[in-house]
Amino acid sequence: MTNAGHQEVTPAVRGEPLPRVPADASLRPITPEVVNAEQPPAMTDVAAIRSEFDRLASIEALETFGHSEVYFPWLARQLPRQVARLAEVGCGGGSLTARLAPIANDVLAIDLSPAMLEVARARCARWDHVSFRQGDANTWEPEPGSLDAIVSVATLHHLDAAIVLPRWAAALRPGGTLLVLDVLARRGLMNLPVNALAFVYGRWLRWRRTGRLREDPRVSAAWEAHARFDRLQTLGEARQTVGFVLPGARVRHHLLWRYSIRYQAPAAIESTPSSGTMNR
Repeated sequence: MTNAGHQEVTPAVRGEPLPRVPADASLRPITPEVVNAEQPPAMTDVAAIRSEFDRLASIEALETFGHSEVYFPWLARQLPRQVARLAEVGCGGGSLTARLAPIANDVLAIDLSPAMLEVARARCARWDHVSFRQGDANTWEPEPGSLDAIVSVATLHHLDAAIVLPRWAAALRPGGTLLVLDVLARRGLMNLPVNALAFVYGRWLRWRRTGRLREDPRVSAAWEAHARFDRLQTLGEARQTVGFVLPGARVRHHLLWRYSIRYQAPAAIESTPSSGTMNR
């Protein structure tokens, strides 16, 4: 699900539906029940999400620019120059997989969508050490201490972060790295200046890379329809969640409506002989 949350650069973040204010809003307390009643469930219907990403796979070749892709070089720089075993959760069409393949000896790419995996396999066909697995990231349970790196892009907002983040961290070998890049909700008047800057910067990047200021209308329409599945956190909410379930992780804000999580597993503690043993 690498492209989940992809968005044209607009001051309003795609994936964040405009809030509906009922006439009696002033009389209704803000409770989880009210929120859930007004927003259809997004993460519970796995079959619907899988079908949605199968549909989005058909537009993979239409768009070569996305906000998440802007940060692929930065993500690669957060990893060691060579990684033994790496897993990518939510690989989508394999754009990031193809970038990470040269620096890893063994790559496992996981995605919920069979159609997306077909695109990813074709994109990574040159690498024999890249394998693909179809499955739900919410239920994927890697063996503890089995991986040197786990990377996930634009997928976490479809998952239960409180469950998957500790599970992924536990799968790391000593000194291993967990990298997550996800889509950010940045609403409100206070964020107008940074959103305006992101709008201009994103349009400039698109023009520089594709020669166009706007994305293909078919792509825009597809992602607008996809927005009903997105449940995005603000930066404060993301930091609160990560701080609670993954102490020691660093949450970083990125301009193009993204935030990242970087966590490094503690290094192995080398055992040393006791002084008594050394004196024998």
